[in-house]
Amino acid sequence: MSILGPGAVVVSEPFVRRDPQSTERVEIQEGLPAPAPPPYVEDLPSRPPEPLSWTGLDWLLVMAVTTFGAVLRFARLAYPNALVFDEVYYAKDACLYLAKGMRFCGTPAATEQSFVHPPLGKWIIAVGIRVFGFNSFGWRFMAAVFGTAMIPIAFLIGRKLFGRWGGVVTGLLVATDFLLIVQSRAAMLDIFLAFFVVLGFLFVVLERERVARMRYRGGGGLDLRWRLAAGASFGAAASVKWSGAYAFAAGGFLVVFWTVGTALAMRRAEAPGQRPRAPGPLTELNFTIIAMAFPFVAVYLLSYSVWFYDHHFSFSQFQGLQSSMLQYHLHLTQKHTYASPAWKWPLLWRPVAYYFTGGAKATHILAVGNPATWWPALAAGVWMAVQAFRYPHTAEGRRIAGQGGPVRTLSLRGGFPDFSPAPPRRSSRWSYLYGVLWAPATLVILAWLVQYLPWANFSRPQFFFYMAPIVPFMMLALAAMLRDIVRGYLRESALMASCLGAALLALAALLLFVHPFGFGVDLAGQRRIVEVAGVPILVLGLALALGYSEATAIYRKALVGVYLALACGVVLYYFYPVIAAWAIPFTQWQHRMLFPTWI
Repeated sequence: MSILGPGAVVVSEPFVRRDPQSTERVEIQEGLPAPAPPPYVEDLPSRPPEPLSWTGLDWLLVMAVTTFGAVLRFARLAYPNALVFDEVYYAKDACLYLAKGMRFCGTPAATEQSFVHPPLGKWIIAVGIRVFGFNSFGWRFMAAVFGTAMIPIAFLIGRKLFGRWGGVVTGLLVATDFLLIVQSRAAMLDIFLAFFVVLGFLFVVLERERVARMRYRGGGGLDLRWRLAAGASFGAAASVKWSGAYAFAAGGFLVVFWTVGTALAMRRAEAPGQRPRAPGPLTELNFTIIAMAFPFVAVYLLSYSVWFYDHHFSFSQFQGLQSSMLQYHLHLTQKHTYASPAWKWPLLWRPVAYYFTGGAKATHILAVGNPATWWPALAAGVWMAVQAFRYPHTAEGRRIAGQGGPVRTLSLRGGFPDFSPAPPRRSSRWSYLYGVLWAPATLVILAWLVQYLPWANFSRPQFFFYMAPIVPFMMLALAAMLRDIVRGYLRESALMASCLGAALLALAALLLFVHPFGFGVDLAGQRRIVEVAGVPILVLGLALALGYSEATAIYRKALVGVYLALACGVVLYYFYPVIAAWAIPFTQWQHRMLFPTWI
């Protein structure tokens, strides 16, 4: 359907005729008329592309990865039967929220100790305590529930952005990530923060789909459902920890860009005097800000509803509390053994020990990432950045860039305005940037970096487990890179793929063969996990180095399958005792400490 109205005729300028079975350019013709097509007929389908339908296979896959993740999170959840690490603050404060009293909860005062964080996460912990009692299972139960619930949400995001198998791999990587497992088995706040951040970005992805459908149809009404849901989800994240506001900034920026940019494109495509077929840019901007900011603030204030009741709804006291929280975070200087700067987190240089007992057998809860997935995820982040900048050259990217360019000068041919887009090679910098910001890879990278980079500016003590809300987007990037390896990346990406493959192979060689030269880790002694970490990375590097040829497709698929089996199976099996507090012989525990800094 033409967005110019019934009977409008559009005369195209030089354009690219495409084979319906291919996205490659096959012919360029000058000045050929197009009888009554919609604008950009050569780049846009006549109707919105149908999303991949949800089938029984999807139900089976999402249930499988979610069940697997649930077993990893709930198995022996009550052990150790003691408060570990920051549970001494959050579990006790959650107990106080239930009005159990100082003696029952074991607190040194009648007021909460963790007031420097908003109350929502502690209220969620309190639900488990209310149902199961003030015991180790009760105060950890809700963390396991939210950690498990995050898996199908990550599956859905991956499926919508990168297809069915992209969703499966994302769900599997999230289900088996060491840090997310540990945080799901402890009464701390970070798993709730991660859950609400991922949920918020699911609504951002759904809003992206809605806006894309409106672009294809050439019009549509004002629909605020997903924006309201995203704002509320990010508000819940900030109500657990203030760092949830970083995710809100990233999601809000993308939604504003998509909605306002689409409104501008629709307005430019309208004929003079034509009735608008979509909300105007200013309307979209104002309603997007209201629809996301209002529930964000409302949810945050609602999380303090009990506090307001206890303090006679004094807003001045509330302001004083928020000021005290801010001053604490800005001026905290107390040293901590497990504190580490943000640049060390992706390298797994200094994880955090939540619990440890020694002797003939060691019992350990180590908050650490999986080296077989975290280190390749760094390469995947580079891969995603490259794919984001290549997106405007894809078929979908050309359609979006064509509609998202600057206002074109109108010329009349036979009494009708000409709205034909320039060919992609002539597109403006604005339309190119617009296409980049529509890329699925951009959403992943922006969600990753906007949550990570602010920590580099803080001088206060920081901890590795702050990575929890970032990990799902690292796994999304890795899943997308694995998909591209299996499908065969573009010839134009061969140089970048070769560089990343060489980097992964070099890392594997470093892990596997550096010890004969007198430095690094001694494979003959302790820390044999180096072999377990190095082999999966070696397999993945080989898969990436095999290139884009169809002749090597079967080998790439096999190698990616082997990599997932090693990284999400063998390495997980080897490491699980030291992330889930299994008692193992002391020498076996030593073998699992990759670096001396892990101890």
